[in-house]
Amino acid sequence: MSESRPFDTSPGGLQRLYYRVVILAVASVLALDALMGWALGTNDRVDLIRLLFYGSILLFAWFAHEMAGDPPNKNKEPRGMFLSAMGIISVVLCIETGGLASAFYMLVFLTCVFGALVMRPTKAFLLTAVLCAIYCLLTWVFPKDGGILAGQFDRIIDKFRGGVVMDAELVNSLVIHCAFLFAGTWIAVGLSTGFREKMGRLEVHAVRDPLTGLPNRRGFMDMLGLQIAKAVHWDWPVAILVLDLDHFKKVNDKFGHPVGDKVLAAAARLMREAAGPLDNVARIGGEEFAVAAVGAEQNNAADLADRIVRSFRGHDWGSLQPGLHVTCSVGVAIRQPGREQQPMTDLSSLIDEADRALLQVKQHGRNGYLVATDPRVTGQGLDASPRKVS
Repeated sequence: MSESRPFDTSPGGLQRLYYRVVILAVASVLALDALMGWALGTNDRVDLIRLLFYGSILLFAWFAHEMAGDPPNKNKEPRGMFLSAMGIISVVLCIETGGLASAFYMLVFLTCVFGALVMRPTKAFLLTAVLCAIYCLLTWVFPKDGGILAGQFDRIIDKFRGGVVMDAELVNSLVIHCAFLFAGTWIAVGLSTGFREKMGRLEVHAVRDPLTGLPNRRGFMDMLGLQIAKAVHWDWPVAILVLDLDHFKKVNDKFGHPVGDKVLAAAARLMREAAGPLDNVARIGGEEFAVAAVGAEQNNAADLADRIVRSFRGHDWGSLQPGLHVTCSVGVAIRQPGREQQPMTDLSSLIDEADRALLQVKQHGRNGYLVATDPRVTGQGLDASPRKVS
C-alpha cells in the first residue's frame, strides 16, 4: 500500500488547491450543462458567449494555479491579485447562474476562506467586504430573468435612474449570505493565526537550544552558510571557533545533571559576553559551542579565543556549586579572503579545521586554544602547539 502524500499547507499550496476546486467546479457545470442539453435535446443551439465566458474562467484559473506554484515570496502581489480577481469572477458566476440560489455561491465562500488562510487578517476581511459589496450590487442591478451575459443593459440603467428599492425578502437573503461570508473569514483567520503561531514556535525550537537560548547546530549551520556566502561576495575573512567544556562528564557525574545544566547556561552567558555584538554564538552539541565571527582576521580570532578561555578560568564557578571549577578548550579556523571554494564546501572544511585544532588542544592538556592556518594559503597547516593562557 502506497503512502499518502503530505498535504501542502503553505500559502502557495493552499492557493493551488483553491484554483483546482474552481477548475473542477466550472468544468463540472459545463459537463452537466452538456449532459442535460443532450438529454433534453437542446444541444442544437450553442451559446457561444457563455461558452467563451466559462472557457476564459478555466484558462484564468489554470494560469493562476501555475503562478501559485512559484517559489515562496516570488510573485507575491500577483498571487493576491489573482485570488481577488477569482473572487470577483465567482460573484459574477453566481449572478449568471441563478443569483442567490446559485451553487457557485460556495466558490465565493471558499474564496473568502482561502483568502483568510493565505492573507493577513486585515486584507482577508477587506477582500470579504469587497466581494459582499459586489455581490449585493450585482444582485440588485441585474434582472432575475437574465444574467450578466443577457445584455439587458437598458433595464440595468433604468434601475440606477429609477432608484428601485430592494424588497425586504431580498435584503434579508443578502444579509444572511454576507454574514456567512464574514463568518467563514473570521473562522479561517482564527485557524490560520493559531497555525502560524504554532509553526513559528516549532521553527524556533527547531533552530534554538531551549536550555541556553542559543541557536542549535542546525540554526548555526544555516546562519553560517549565509555568512560564508556573504563573505565570498565581499571578500571578507570568517573565523570559526569551536569550544568544548573540559571534562564536562566528570561535572555531571560528581555534581549531577542539574548542576551540569547550570554550567551550560553559564558557559553560554560567558561566551556571549566575550564575543562581539556581531558574532554568532551557538550550542552545537552536548558541551560543545561555536562562534562565527565575520570579518575577523587571525589575530582577532586569537584574541576572541583568549578572552573566552580567560573568562572561563576567572569565573566564580563555586557560586553554582562549592568545589566546582570549569575550563574550556577552543579550536579556531579562519576562512581567508580569496579562498576559492564553494560556500558549502568552505563550511564543512572550516568546521573540520576547527575540530582538528580543538583535538590538538585536548591532546596537549586542554584549557587553551589553537588557531588552525589554511594549508592552501600558508602551506604550514596547524600551528605546532596550542596557546596556553597564563
